[in-house]
Amino acid sequence: MRIRRWLPAATLTAAVAISSGAQMASADPVTPVNAGAPFAIEDGAYPYRAAALDSTGADLISGDGNINLTPCSSPYQIMVWARNLKTEDSRVCFKAANTGYLAVNIPRAFRIETVDRDLSAQVTINGQTSSLSVPKDTSKGFGESSPTDPQRATLLEMRVTGSATAPTAPSGDQTYAFAGKLSIGDNKRFCTATLIDPRWVLTAKSCFADKPAENNSVAAGAPKETTTVTVGRTDLATSGGHTTQIVELVPREDRDLVMARLDKPAFGITPATMSTTASTAGQELTVAGFGRTATQWAPSKIHTATFTVGTVAATGVDLAAKTPADATVCKGDAGAPAVRTENGKPAVAAIGSRSWQGDCIDSSEAKTGAYDTRVDDLGQWISSLTARRSTAVNEAGGNDRIRWADFDGDGKPDYISVADTGEVSVWLNRGGDPAGANGWQGLGRVATGLTNDRNRVRFADFDGDGKADYILINTDGSVEVYLNQGGDPGNGWKHLGKVATGTTNDATKVRFADWDGDGRTDYLVFDNGGGVTAYLNRGGDTAGGQGWPSPGKITTGSTSDRARVRFADNDGDGKADYFIVKPDGKVDLYLNRGGDVVPNTGWSVVGQIASGLTTDHTKVQFVDFNADTHADYLLAGTGGSASVWLWNGGDKSGSNGWTGIGKVASGT
Repeated sequence: MRIRRWLPAATLTAAVAISSGAQMASADPVTPVNAGAPFAIEDGAYPYRAAALDSTGADLISGDGNINLTPCSSPYQIMVWARNLKTEDSRVCFKAANTGYLAVNIPRAFRIETVDRDLSAQVTINGQTSSLSVPKDTSKGFGESSPTDPQRATLLEMRVTGSATAPTAPSGDQTYAFAGKLSIGDNKRFCTATLIDPRWVLTAKSCFADKPAENNSVAAGAPKETTTVTVGRTDLATSGGHTTQIVELVPREDRDLVMARLDKPAFGITPATMSTTASTAGQELTVAGFGRTATQWAPSKIHTATFTVGTVAATGVDLAAKTPADATVCKGDAGAPAVRTENGKPAVAAIGSRSWQGDCIDSSEAKTGAYDTRVDDLGQWISSLTARRSTAVNEAGGNDRIRWADFDGDGKPDYISVADTGEVSVWLNRGGDPAGANGWQGLGRVATGLTNDRNRVRFADFDGDGKADYILINTDGSVEVYLNQGGDPGNGWKHLGKVATGTTNDATKVRFADWDGDGRTDYLVFDNGGGVTAYLNRGGDTAGGQGWPSPGKITTGSTSDRARVRFADNDGDGKADYFIVKPDGKVDLYLNRGGDVVPNTGWSVVGQIASGLTTDHTKVQFVDFNADTHADYLLAGTGGSASVWLWNGGDKSGSNGWTGIGKVASGT
C-alpha cells in the first residue's frame, strides 16, 4: 500500500509521480470498475530491475525484499566483487535484514564480504552449482579468485541465515495485530492474511493459484507449496507474534477468497471481528497490509490507509483512496483486511484482491483504484470452518486417539491426541467451555515418530514431578519411558530407555496408574479371568525385577472384560480406584484400600455410582478435570467433542452424583 508517510528506502529507485486524483468507483450498482484490475499479489520482482542492471551491471531478479542494493559508501551488510560490474572498484553492496533472500545473476563474481550477517550463496562454475557459506564479518573468495583452480563463476542467489543483532521486542500500535504476512513457496509469492480464529486466516485465493489472471481456481486441501504465515507482529523486524505453516486451504468458488488453516493455532493473539453489515457507497474502510509502498519494496511494518467505498456488488466492492495522493493498494496487499469500527473495535468487511497499483514503487500505471472481496455475508460459511478443531485427531470420531493426562503439572488433565503417524498434540486444560475454543490452549505437536501404533501409548506421571510422561509398551512386553521435559519434537522428552521387560506383550491388558499413592505411576496387568496384578514403580530397570516389586494379584473376578475397567483416584486419597463401565452404561466403583486376592477386603465396594451416560465404554475416561482430587466422568463424542460430568459424591441412582458441565471441546 503506497502511503506518503514512509521514508525513502536505501535502494535504487526512480522518482515516483504523485497522482493528482484517484479514479472513483463507478455508479453502476452491479459492475465495479476495478474488478478487472491486476491481482495484488507480491511476486518478488526486484523494483527497477532494468535500471539497476544498466547502472551496476548486476541483474537483481527477485527476492523477499530484505536484501536491497545500497551505495558502498553507506552502511552495508553484504559486498560482492565481480569483474563485469560497472561500479567503482568492481563492487556492489547490499543492506540486509536479519533474514533475507535475493536471486541475482552476477557473472564473473569472485568474492563476497559480510558485516554482521551469516550468508549462504549459490554460485555456478562450469555449469555446476554449489553452495558457499560466508560467516558474518568475513570475506570469502571463489571462482577466479581461487588460488588453485581459478575459473569464472556466476553468483545466483544470496540468503541471510543469521545475524548477531537480536530482534527487538514488539512495540507501537497493535490494533491490527490480527493482520499477518503470508509467504508461499521458496520466496515465490507474498500476501497479507487476516486471523479470524486461532486456527484460521482469511486471504485472497489468487495468492495460491498457478496463474490467477488465467484461472483463479484453487484445489481444496494442502497447499501445493510450503506456505507460512506470521501474525501478531505489526513490525516483522521485531520478535514475538506467531509463525506457523498453512496445512489446509478451503477456497470459495464464487469470489477471490480462501480460508487457510494454521498448523499450530495462534492462541494468545486476538482474532479479527467479522462484520455482518454490507458496505455502502461513500462509506470509509481502513486497509491494513504488508504490501509495497511508494518507496519500499517490502516494508517490515504494517501500514494503513483510509479508502472510500464505491460500487458495491454481490461479492466485492470498489475502493478509492480517501486522499488520492496518499494511498494506493499495491503488490502484497492481497488478503489485507478492510475494516470499519463497530462497537469500538475494528470489524472486517472485505479482503484485498485487486489493484491498479498506480503510484506504487516500480509501477508505470496511472490508475489507483482497488477492488476488495466482500466477507460480511459469509458468517455461516466461516463459522462452519472455525467450528472444526482438526489437528491430529480423526474428525470422524477416533476416540482411540484421545488420552487425558496432566501434561503441564497444574493438577488438571489435558487433552492429548495420538495420530496414526506417531505425532502427539496437546491442548492444555484452561477450564474448557461448550464451544471448545478459549477453554483450551493448544500447544500443537509435542512429539513425532516415537511410535505409529497408538494402542501401545500411555501417558502417566512416571517420575512423580506432576507432569504426564510418555510410556510405550513394546510388542516384546518391554516398557520404554520418555520423561516430560516440556515437550517438542526434539529435546522435549528425555528418553530413559526400557524400564521393564517381560511383564506382558498384550498392550490391551496394561494400565498405568498410581496404585499406592506415592505420586508415581505403577504397572497394572489384567488377566483373562478378571484378575489384576500390580507392579509398584520403584524407579524401574531394564531387568524389570528390582525396579518393580509386585504385591501380587490385587483383585479377582470384578470383571473379565478388561476393556471396561478404568483406574483413577475417585476419593482423593492419592491412590487409583477401580471403575467398571458396564454394557448398560452403569458404572461401579471399588475404592482402593490396599488390595489383595480377596476383593471384598482390599477394595471398598461403593457400588453403582452412575447410569445411562453412555453404553460405549471406549468413549469413557475418569480423570480429575477440575483439580479437586476426585476423578470426574469424561465422555468423548463424535467429531472429537468431549463432555464432562464433575464428581459430587455419586449414588446408585446416578442422578445427583454427577454435575454435568456439558461439552468442553468440539472437534479438537
